[in-house]
Amino acid sequence: MKSFVTLCAAFCGVLSLPAVNWDGASISGTTPDGRMCYGRNEEIVLTLNLEGVNEPLPANTYFIDWERRGDDGKREKGRVALPMSPEGFAVRTSSATPGWVLVEANVIDKAGKRVPKNHPWEKRVFFQGGALVAPGEIPMAEEPRDFDAFWSGCLKELSKVPLAADVKPVESSDAAVKLYAVSIACAGPRPVTGWLSVPVDASASNRLPIEACFRGASHDDLAIPKELPHDRIYMIVSANGFELGKGAEYVKQFFASICKPGFEYGFDPDSNRSRETSYWKYCALRAVRYVQWIKTLPEWDGKNLTLSGGSQGDWQAYWAAAFVPGVTKMNANGSWGCDGKGQST
Repeated sequence: MKSFVTLCAAFCGVLSLPAVNWDGASISGTTPDGRMCYGRNEEIVLTLNLEGVNEPLPANTYFIDWERRGDDGKREKGRVALPMSPEGFAVRTSSATPGWVLVEANVIDKAGKRVPKNHPWEKRVFFQGGALVAPGEIPMAEEPRDFDAFWSGCLKELSKVPLAADVKPVESSDAAVKLYAVSIACAGPRPVTGWLSVPVDASASNRLPIEACFRGASHDDLAIPKELPHDRIYMIVSANGFELGKGAEYVKQFFASICKPGFEYGFDPDSNRSRETSYWKYCALRAVRYVQWIKTLPEWDGKNLTLSGGSQGDWQAYWAAAFVPGVTKMNANGSWGCDGKGQST
């Protein structure tokens, strides 16, 4: 009878555990002292921790699945039961090959399914990160012999399009900032489109710095920015040049039109057989035209021009900074395209 009561109490205790809310959860990954670069065969220690879960986790119900991949071609996998030690779990690895070592980790249930997360773009509880081995020994791609000639030709093509824009006022969420929908004429199939905010007190006599932002890769509409800075001119553009404010169905159809069946935009082999037909040629020129135009605003102080972005947006920012003089700062975040060698990938 006593054992039955004990078993019942334990069972009822399990039933009383609250449901786990994963919406604020994340997995962090850290190396000692935040170190990112290592030598050949040097041990890399990446410590994983689960953060942002307030409810107690039942035993043998949730796990962290992790996988180590790398430019050395090696793969390692493991699984850690939750809850884990407060010190976290250390993935220990190394590489004899110069290049990246990547660890990806996901929270899963005992059926092996990733737990869902209600978040605008993160639909799972995960981590991706790693370390760089012998960066000075990574072989670089050779610059094409006609690199400068090709891009000089592209800039000449762009210069034939007048530096003009359609600037339409839209309702601002902040009375201290004016907001505009902008479409800038550009070479290629589409213009540059984005949202421009200018503080009300900015003028030709009260000029301000500029922050030109490039959004990363996305199939979503470019939302009107809500938090508008008062101390600078700010603009954000998408990479693709679609029309603003046309709604979700228009955006869905737009991306369907630029994606060849079975491929993400810009990645179908047929278009990339020639640099003249590659999607990325005019994607780069839209970045250049964007910064050329924003420099013409009379409210700019003529001194401070910051480019910012993330991922594919960083890629665009690099092209703009390379071809438009006057950029004073770049805020890069997870730059995309750094491992593309063009002629060999």
